[in-house]
Amino acid sequence: MSEIILMNPYTDKDSPQDKQSIFDIQAKTAEGKLINIEMQLFNRYDNEKRTLYYWSKQYASQLEEGQPYKNLMKCVTSNILNFSIAPRLADC
Repeated sequence: MSEIILMNPYTDKDSPQDKQSIFDIQAKTAEGKLINIEMQLFNRYDNEKRTLYYWSKQYASQLEEGQPYKNLMKCVTSNILNFSIAPRLADC
């Protein structure tokens, strides 16, 4: 990775009723790969679903009408958390 370009953290809404997503850090590499970095200190609820939702918004936002799916670039999400999302062995 030689260069990272910071992008607008707000996602586009197709209608006023759509949920607004705000990425903590949204970036693009010089090769066009998309990066989302999310930081959570306290809100551990639904973290997996929120992460997948944000990733899907970023992935789907790449194409415009008529563009082929082969144009989709890799999207990577990294979560920096103040808690564990992996189950503890004792809880299994």
